Amino acid sequence: HINHVARHNAGIQIMGSGGARSAMTALQLIYAGAGIVQVCSAVQRYSYEIVHEMIQGLQFVLYCRSRPDLRLHLLEGYGEESLLPAVEDNKGVTPVESVMDITGELCAFVGERGELEGVEKWRVHAQINPDSCISCGLCATSCRDNGPAAIGLDKATGKFVIDADTCVGCAMCSMCPTGAITYKQIPGLDDLTEEQRANITLGF
Repeated sequence: HINHVARHNAGIQIMGSGGARSAMTALQLIYAGAGIVQVCSAVQRYSYEIVHEMIQGLQFVLYCRSRPDLRLHLLEGYGEESLLPAVEDNKGVTPVESVMDITGELCAFVGERGELEGVEKWRVHAQINPDSCISCGLCATSCRDNGPAAIGLDKATGKFVIDADTCVGCAMCSMCPTGAITYKQIPGLDDLTEEQRANITLGF
């Protein structure tokens, strides 16, 4: 959605949210077109210190981009989730850029989810193992604030449960500190009848 808005509304200021938990994940939102990054779940789970770490990480990346030796040896392997544009080694040393300088840099390379091969297979529902659940409520808070509010407390057991009819498989509940939440694959859209497809919730 960030990329779509950025492409069709040149000059508009965009705030990106959802999944920002490190400098590199924040950078993904920035490259897609967000000039501002909002952090919610990561602060809930770790503390506000993660924001300072993200800022320092972004400063590090911006500095590395200004030097050919660092671009080559550090940025290309910076984290398993790295999303960095190809760099030209012949640029030499350049001024350190600002976040606004690189906002939307990869817009042209971002496509729609439906363009990916096998997307019709990507349907899962979250499920909670009651034996591992410690009833901390982090998953329910994240689902309520960032997702479809599909997680509630079972008063009889004191454990959190997931409403399968409401869950859209967004994985916002993956923040579980004990690993009690797993994702079960359910029939892909191509395995359903047209009537069944019409009743499927794909977003929130």
